[in-house]
Parts: sequence; structure tokens; C-alpha cells
Amino acid sequence: MKASALAVMMTFTMTTAHAEQWSCQQDVDGFVQNLSVQVEDGQVTAFHYQGSTEAFEQQALSCAMQSVRAEGVEDWDVKGNHTDVSFRGNPRDKVEMVQMGDTLMINLGKAALYQCSKGAVTAEMISISRDEPWCFGISLRQ
Repeated sequence: MKASALAVMMTFTMTTAHAEQWSCQQDVDGFVQNLSVQVEDGQVTAFHYQGSTEAFEQQALSCAMQSVRAEGVEDWDVKGNHTDVSFRGNPRDKVEMVQMGDTLMINLGKAALYQCSKGAVTAEMISISRDEPWCFGISLRQ
């Protein structure tokens, strides 16, 4: 992982003894995908996603989405193992998450791309597992 990718990774403060941070990275045909999630008492409480590509060893295009439930900026709708995070109060601009035990599947395909630079390639779907450094189940959208 290059220093530029490390610099954008978000570090979450652990607030309880039951909070964990899961992080993964995967290069998909030159498009680097980074994902960090915070899980407290079995539920996702924060996430940070960044997709980027590099040219001449510098970050050229990127897309970042993040939300922290406790900040109350975005709407978090939790129903069992399914969580929707709506940005700007718009239910059509959202990230959908489904947690199956130690695996979290995230659908970024319904999130508006205003967080992305023009032409950035981002994940539509991305999955993370506890204690696994590599993201998986990635499909890209352009």
C-alpha cells in the first residue's frame, strides 16, 4: 500500500470494549479499493470507503464515501442485519449494507457520485470480512 493510500484511511476511535475496526484493500485492474468499518456490539456504526487510481505514482482520480452513525449527519436505518445510510436526507442517495456474521456486503451503487472526481471508477459492490486484509466480491461502476 502506498503512503498516499495510507494517508486517506480513516482511523476510528474505539468507544467501548466491544468496538472493532475492520479494514481491507484490494487492487482491481489498477483501481485501488479501501474500506474500513467500525463494528460495535455486532452492528456497523461507521464506514469509510475510498476508490482511487494512480498515474505517475500519484493519486489521479478518487471517490470517497463515509458516515459515522453517532455524528447524526446521515440517516441510518437499521433493520436486523440490513442497514441503509441515506446521504443528504435523500433515500435515493444511499449505501446499503448487509451483515452476515463476520462478513459485511456493501452496495455503493445507489450512492450519488458527487463525492467522486469526474471519471473516477468506484465499487458498486464491495465486501469485507473480519480479520481479512483483502476486500472481495468487488464489482466496479464507471
